[in-house]
Parts: sequence; C-alpha cells; structure tokens
Amino acid sequence: MGSLVIYGVPLVVYALVAGRRGGLSRREVARRLGLTFGERRYYRWALALALLGGMAAVEVGEYRSRVVGTRGEQCGLRARRYGLVGQFIVG
Repeated sequence: MGSLVIYGVPLVVYALVAGRRGGLSRREVARRLGLTFGERRYYRWALALALLGGMAAVEVGEYRSRVVGTRGEQCGLRARRYGLVGQFIVG
C-alpha cells in the first residue's frame, strides 16, 4: 500500500500541473505518464463482471449471515456484531 502512495502522489501532482500549466488534455497527460486506454468494450465487460461478482458476493454474504447467525445464536455468539470478519470467525 505504501508503494502505491509513493508512486501515486507524484503522478497526481504531475497530472494536475501538466493539465493546468501545460494546457494538455487528459489523454495527452496519460500518454506522457505511460498509461494507455483500451477499447470501450473491454471496460464494459469489466464493469459487467464486477457487477455480477458484487451481486454474487452479496447473495453469498446474506446466505452465510442467515446460516452462521442461527449457529451463532445457538452458541450464544452474535455474528452481526463483528461484521464481515465475524461471519468467518463464527462459521
């Protein structure tokens, strides 16, 4: 995480300065930083798969909270109190 911040802060500063003082477009600033943009269809596929994965995670989480919640209540534990981590600790 630290290396992301170490790389990201100068990148953002350069992008802001080059955009304002240099009058460069976002695409030109990204090109100078070595970033490339893909085709739109790939971004659409990524968005669709992320949404499907998110919906599946929510469904699994709800099912798990129902099952683990009943087991936790039988054991005298409260899984909801611990949030997402509690779902795995109690289960």
